[in-house]
Amino acid sequence: MDSVEVTAQRIAKDLSYQSSLELAQETYETIRIIPTMHDITAHSRQQLVQRLDDYQELHTKSFKIAVSVIEERFVSVLRRHSLSDLAIVKVKDDHLKDISKNIDLGVEMIIDILTDRGFTVTHEPMDRNENRFTLKFRRT
Repeated sequence: MDSVEVTAQRIAKDLSYQSSLELAQETYETIRIIPTMHDITAHSRQQLVQRLDDYQELHTKSFKIAVSVIEERFVSVLRRHSLSDLAIVKVKDDHLKDISKNIDLGVEMIIDILTDRGFTVTHEPMDRNENRFTLKFRRT
């Protein structure tokens, strides 16, 4: 249960958000169940670090294989496309199964590792047991 101070801050934030956009109360009540971008991203770096540490501790072998797959399948493509700020890498399910029998875990590891290394990554399963990773270079 939230403290009175936290609740008051949340209400003030909600009212500020509502009044700044001048939404009708009914409209605001309808959409407020959708978290704001700030709410979603507030702790994302901490959560990423926790997941990476968990992979290392709980899935050590799979984590090291994920790093190897990235090194073998991604790095040369990333270098080749470094000036375009966008790279697409296709990876067969077999490579992801090398990481873990649970393909989703392999995908999550790859996304998290590359995100930590400064890329924005999306994943799309394709036909013929292939996966497409789209990587954008984040420039600071």
